[in-house]
Amino acid sequence: MYIRFEDIDFTSDVFDKISIKLLKEIRLIPFYEDKRYVHVLKDSEDLFVQDNIIKLIYNKEIKYEYITKDDFERVLNYLEKSSIQGFYENILQTSPEQIEYAKLGEEKEEFYNKEIKSSYIVRTIDNLIEKAILQKVSDIHFEPKNKNVIVRFRIDGDLVKSTEFSQDVYQMIVSRIKILSKLDITKHQEAQDGKFVFKYNGEDYDIRISILPTLYGERLSLRILDDEANNYTFDDLYIDKNAKSSILKILEDQVGLILVVGPTGSGKTTTLYSLLKEKINEKINIITVEDPIEYSIDGVSQVQVNNNGLGFTETLKTVLRQDPDVFMIGEIRDEESASIAIRSATTGHLVLSTIHASDAETSISRLIDLGVPPFLIATSLKAIIFQKLVKKRCNKCKKEVIVNNKKEFINEGCPVCNNTGLKGRICLGEVLIIDEELKSSIISQNYEFIINEQIKSKKFIKLSTILKRAEKEGLIKK
Repeated sequence: MYIRFEDIDFTSDVFDKISIKLLKEIRLIPFYEDKRYVHVLKDSEDLFVQDNIIKLIYNKEIKYEYITKDDFERVLNYLEKSSIQGFYENILQTSPEQIEYAKLGEEKEEFYNKEIKSSYIVRTIDNLIEKAILQKVSDIHFEPKNKNVIVRFRIDGDLVKSTEFSQDVYQMIVSRIKILSKLDITKHQEAQDGKFVFKYNGEDYDIRISILPTLYGERLSLRILDDEANNYTFDDLYIDKNAKSSILKILEDQVGLILVVGPTGSGKTTTLYSLLKEKINEKINIITVEDPIEYSIDGVSQVQVNNNGLGFTETLKTVLRQDPDVFMIGEIRDEESASIAIRSATTGHLVLSTIHASDAETSISRLIDLGVPPFLIATSLKAIIFQKLVKKRCNKCKKEVIVNNKKEFINEGCPVCNNTGLKGRICLGEVLIIDEELKSSIISQNYEFIINEQIKSKKFIKLSTILKRAEKEGLIKK
């Protein structure tokens, strides 16, 4: 099996030990090392002659991995222009005169639009975002400390340190990001939000910006939104098959409320988008109210809250006058938005939304707490999806074995998963369908007992059971 360009961890220290010039000469690329071996990429079976150079530099035995010729060249090109070949060290050694010159131009937009295009700062930001895209990073966090600024990537839910900068260099980075996001570069004690589009490898990536003043300076967070999540479909959600069929039937009927709940960062909006895609056609009017809009969807009218001069509630009321057949509310956040969602669902609309709750059944209590009468909940609510993102087994090193006459899966670890046995995440969910029995129990507020009975009869499959299924199929680890 070939190593892909996308599988390579370009943050590894292994690249710091050898120059790009030497890599081009020997046509071998060390890309990962463990205690005993250095793992080396090659695009031909014939290249062994110069491996003594690798052994000498790394003082380890070599394990070869194959890569296509095109991806081999992509790796070389990336390393040549990337920060890994000592680029950040050059930045940190920038002379005080150069830094002061940049500061003088800080409040002149012309400086950033012209001069800085060829400067260290632009290349630093570009390289950092490119590296994040390659590593499938969801967020980049710049965290100011007393003497420096730490940069951390969120990869598969975990934060991993990437690099660090001096405070002087970081101030220029923040100013550049503000210009890209059309934010006010003169404000340093106020929170600001913005976004810009980053072009890489022929693709557009929406970068959402959040700036927060802290004790040691402005804390900067970049969220990277790529088309991979936008390509997610409802079929990709790992839930019970019968529950999935029931959801599709509700979508077909096109009336009622479907709620998606889960922890922050569990992909709730992505699931809502996947449900919307099931409904897109020229005969249906689909409108969303979001804060912010995460991805653009063809065939859907998406409204950004506060971009229209109206608040959240006012926007919802205005959208309802647009005669939507399908209406997505980014989040039910208060009594009024809950009332609008419920009222819309009881007057012939299909409404999709999220709400903060710890599981599917708790969502019902949450609606009651927001002042929605139980009889209206019973009338409008059709289904609740509670979901969670879980780390997947690495497919590169996953193996099927027989233990005590039972099939099991193991992961030995490999360069692709950084020897963890885990790579990427999968969305698992439980689905509570509001049937006639549950409707009656919601009105009488006896729904917790009925839900427990449905769990016992396996009519309602809890997330804990879904997790066990995924473990048995080798998708996730215990």
